[in-house]
Amino acid sequence: MTQFRARQTHARVVVALDPSSASRVALQPAAEIAAAAGAELCGIFIEDINLVRLAQLRIAAELSYPSAQRRPFDPPALESSLRALANQLRRELTDVAERVGVRWSFDVIRGAVLAELLNAAEGAGLVALGRSGGLARSLGSTARTVALRARPSVWVQHESHRGPVLVLMRTRHPFEALTDAAGHLRCPGRRRVLVGVAGDEAAARRLAERAVDLLWRCGLRELATFHLPSETGALISAVKSLKPGVLILAATDPDLAVLLDQADCTTFVVRDPCLLPAEQGG
Repeated sequence: MTQFRARQTHARVVVALDPSSASRVALQPAAEIAAAAGAELCGIFIEDINLVRLAQLRIAAELSYPSAQRRPFDPPALESSLRALANQLRRELTDVAERVGVRWSFDVIRGAVLAELLNAAEGAGLVALGRSGGLARSLGSTARTVALRARPSVWVQHESHRGPVLVLMRTRHPFEALTDAAGHLRCPGRRRVLVGVAGDEAAARRLAERAVDLLWRCGLRELATFHLPSETGALISAVKSLKPGVLILAATDPDLAVLLDQADCTTFVVRDPCLLPAEQGG
């Protein structure tokens, strides 16, 4: 098994790449966040060991789409396809990284996809991946598990991410990490930012004012605040009504799992106390 080579000298933004369009769309925002944080953009391509083992079975076969023709698996052809895909993903990573002006690396890992992705995330400041790796638009099981279990902050990219940035806060939770995360999204042409606070209305108003002040200092100017209900069903409805393109929320949010499932947008899950390790370079 190829082991991920951890780089401890400076902060890393890890982006998981695969053939899906959602995965590739995640590359651009990951590069922008890495550039804003002075971090290295680390692309990884995980070759699914289960697929490789399946191809080696005599009874294994594949169905072509859309003809539905059945043909035996060809292990050498699969290996060749994996190498070609890795080279293509490396070129795409290189193009984006050079355009944004961020240092980069690329690793090919063979193993169980979820386990290797969680391992690659260790020591990183952020891991970015597509919302779904298949044909469905719903949240994929890998993306869901990484968002819930990974140690760093997690960016889950939706293919369609138009709309404002919504920062979801709770009055009883620290908010500095959330405003810091929103601050990393400051770039030319970035959409407006909404600050939604759930909890006691008076406390929510005070927290929103503090958050707006911090975001203003980050250079974000198009800001608006909302008081959101705390009850799960009402909160979900309110979030959907705002139609965010990016939803930023804390990993400690009590409704994290249901928001990941039902928010039809890019999701930025932030781990406290900061987005990236203190020993960032650049």
